[in-house]
Amino acid sequence: MQPDKQTRKLTDFQEIVCNLCADMILNGGEEADVSCLLAAVIGHSIHMRFPGYDAQKRIDLDLADWLKRLARYWPAKSEPKHEQPKTVTEMLRANLRGNLEDRFRDFMARARMQELYLMNDVLGNFESEGCSVDDEDAESMLARAFLMELCTDYSYLKIPDDHVEAVEEFLKHIDEAPADDGAVRAMSAPPRRGGTTEARHAGD
Repeated sequence: MQPDKQTRKLTDFQEIVCNLCADMILNGGEEADVSCLLAAVIGHSIHMRFPGYDAQKRIDLDLADWLKRLARYWPAKSEPKHEQPKTVTEMLRANLRGNLEDRFRDFMARARMQELYLMNDVLGNFESEGCSVDDEDAESMLARAFLMELCTDYSYLKIPDDHVEAVEEFLKHIDEAPADDGAVRAMSAPPRRGGTTEARHAGD
């Protein structure tokens, strides 16, 4: 199969799917999930050469071998080392930590680029305050980190790659426009909620 002459850029969602597939191939996962992925790949490879061909027999023949050849290079699985809870409070904390880890993993896989930018900046604010998981004020500092970011004059807007140059040129024109340029100032007026709106680049 000849590669496309023009390379196409992955969308955000396509990149997420590719990263998840790559993670299963490199690091493994639930056997049922990996088997489904390999079955689809085997079937796709057959259908690329023989469209309409029933590939199930070939999938049944090759699947175990493909799985074995991948698994031999997977890193050994290790459980995260957490001290066993000794009190009710520690048990609640451990349960909540596990729940948050699962939900945050799902968030990282599904979040849009502007949401990832927001979370990255919030964590940056949190870290800049010198907080740690053992800090007695960690909860209040995390809330402050969110408020710091939400009170900025940034808007987390996604800008397609093919429009970034035009947006940057427009913003440059606004910055360089004389104070009496009413048309430009009207177009760049802040929204009613107050504060200046600035597009933070999160291109596909």
